[in-house]
Amino acid sequence: MNSHIAINNFIEANDITRDIFGHCTFEGMIEYTSKACRVNSTSTVRILRNGYNDGEINIHENETLNIENYHLDFNTDYQDYIYSIETNELKVFGNSKKMKGEYVVSIRFLKNL
Repeated sequence: MNSHIAINNFIEANDITRDIFGHCTFEGMIEYTSKACRVNSTSTVRILRNGYNDGEINIHENETLNIENYHLDFNTDYQDYIYSIETNELKVFGNSKKMKGEYVVSIRFLKNL
């Protein structure tokens, strides 16, 4: 439940536009940190806010972030989200073999799409 609160706080703090279903699509600055890497990239982010997949976050692949090397789809069942008021970021915390242990994905809002 705290992850859903974090999503709401992030959306409200940044005045992110929602579609008719409540979902959000925006351009974001992504910082991916793990033992395997530290990467910064701009990408399209989609947050689902309604239905069975409520709380799911999808980061679109680009030249830097690809599904072969990074987790780009997140779910409140498998990752924890927090909203940092100090940095105005939504942070996703997870753990996987692919990322060689714990990882953090920080998402900053840039502009509505």
